[in-house]
Amino acid sequence: STITGNLTLNSNGDVTQTAGISVSGSTTITAGANDVTLDTATNDFVGSINIVSADAVTLDDANTLPLGTITATSLAFGTANTAYSLNGNITLTNNPLTFDAAVTMLGNSVLATGSGNVSFQKTVDGGFALTVNSSGTTDFDMAIGGGTALSALTVDANGTANFDGTIKTTGNI
Repeated sequence: STITGNLTLNSNGDVTQTAGISVSGSTTITAGANDVTLDTATNDFVGSINIVSADAVTLDDANTLPLGTITATSLAFGTANTAYSLNGNITLTNNPLTFDAAVTMLGNSVLATGSGNVSFQKTVDGGFALTVNSSGTTDFDMAIGGGTALSALTVDANGTANFDGTIKTTGNI
């Protein structure tokens, strides 16, 4: 299915799909305590995906997965994503968050996972601030700001942070 413009879904049940979807605008989903599973590898979300409320969320995109503001119990990604763009805050309930492809910052973002670990397995770039609030472990496996320096990087002092690559910011670390 192809949707020209924005997609807004309000659901009292799980949100799932049976075929790929293409949305040219932003996507906003409110699912309450229900799951959101949009994990078809042929999906193409052009604008930011915003989850107002949900339990378990699984997302996939044939191209760059554009993440906006997401509030959920957990967030997982499919295997088709070639990259992520981040332009909002992500709040999870004591669950891990793993980015298995490069992340480009398109706006200031706060990732709050409670005790859930956060893992960046590829590069993180973009001229915006990234804050990671986790009392678990935050891993940066590759360069931060190697292509475009972040404006700032903050990692929660209550957790453990591991940096395996260079860090470049134009502001505070």
